Amino acid sequence: MDRDIARRHETAAPQRVPAEPAAAEGTPRTVFAAAVPGVVRVAEALAELPVRRMLRAPSQRVAYQPWDDARKNAFAAAVLQHLAGACPATDDAPAALDQTAMGIVAENSLNCAAVHDAGGRLSYATNTNGADARPDGAEQIANNVQGTHAEMVLLDQFGAQPYFGISKRCCLLCANALRIAGVGSRGNRGDLFDAWKFPTYIIADNARLTSFLGADAMAVYNAVKPEDRLAALRLVETNLKQYQR
Repeated sequence: MDRDIARRHETAAPQRVPAEPAAAEGTPRTVFAAAVPGVVRVAEALAELPVRRMLRAPSQRVAYQPWDDARKNAFAAAVLQHLAGACPATDDAPAALDQTAMGIVAENSLNCAAVHDAGGRLSYATNTNGADARPDGAEQIANNVQGTHAEMVLLDQFGAQPYFGISKRCCLLCANALRIAGVGSRGNRGDLFDAWKFPTYIIADNARLTSFLGADAMAVYNAVKPEDRLAALRLVETNLKQYQR
């Protein structure tokens, strides 16, 4: 019976854990283990953590400027000053393709037509999708967003082109967009409308938008919250005329 007890004792004896390698005195492991016995592995894990992970800098918040009346005035004034220098009004100089546009919509109409000629293949758009006459074989590009001027429809459809024929001179904002794209036209009246829409060609590219608004206006634009930047673009589209002096 004593032999059976001894055998059971040997079977139940705990397995010996290999000795841990000695650590130098004064390391985080030895100090921590001496103070709290039995947590050597935790001490090792803490000691091996990179300092940069334990001392992360707090997240920084961007201090946006309010989109208040002072900011709106500064933004509008900067845009208008930029437009005056970058895109002054010009005399009317209609070309043959402009005559084609005037055949689609009369020059004195509130509507407007713009025409693109791709090697004899004509495409056109109008402000309202309506037309006085439709050229045979010409493709009409649908204007799906109210307030989008005809030449801006063509700009989004075809991108930078040598020339767009237009039934009358461009408004100031259209002329500015065509200037950036390098598209020629019959001229710029220099006036503003209360209903205009940015072409995707401009707002989808930060460099083009900067060239459109000007550096000073863009500084105001970038200083406000993203949702207020949309309000700034809406100001240009619908309210910029009211800031003219």
